[in-house]
Amino acid sequence: MIEPRIAVVIEDDKDTRELTELVLTQSGFTTVSASDGAAGIEAVREHDPLLTTLDIQMPGMDGFAVAKRLREFSSTYLIMITSMASEIDVIQGFEAGADDYLVKPFRPRELRARADSMLRRPRARADVADAPAAPGSQPEPQPEPESWAAAAARDLRESPIGPGTPEPAPP
Repeated sequence: MIEPRIAVVIEDDKDTRELTELVLTQSGFTTVSASDGAAGIEAVREHDPLLTTLDIQMPGMDGFAVAKRLREFSSTYLIMITSMASEIDVIQGFEAGADDYLVKPFRPRELRARADSMLRRPRARADVADAPAAPGSQPEPQPEPESWAAAAARDLRESPIGPGTPEPAPP
């Protein structure tokens, strides 16, 4: 039996969340999104995704804390996608439980390649009892002018990624 390809996208920035969802959907995933850490933990608990992407800088609970909570009950492949690029941030991400770390602005094809590479490795199932989730969630952030992620998503929609298709460079 083939395992369903579900991905949870935990990202407070609407444009980045939509771009990530688009890339993963084009890779064959069904996506579930959350705009804050607490909602993301609940989504992972409810959907048991094969893959989860996680931002670090979010309102309420940061991505490092979310990753640690996820590792208490989930073996989802975890890719941190964040603008935090210092060596200590990357190390903290891996120590918190990330399987991979991608810095914004990212190239959509790179995210797709990283997700595909994780799927080539066997997934271990967590045998840890479910931990209680953090209550509450934050309101959706208000839209801002088109970001790098919105522009990349628009370009991706207009010209789907395929073999031999050049990828637009980030602004």
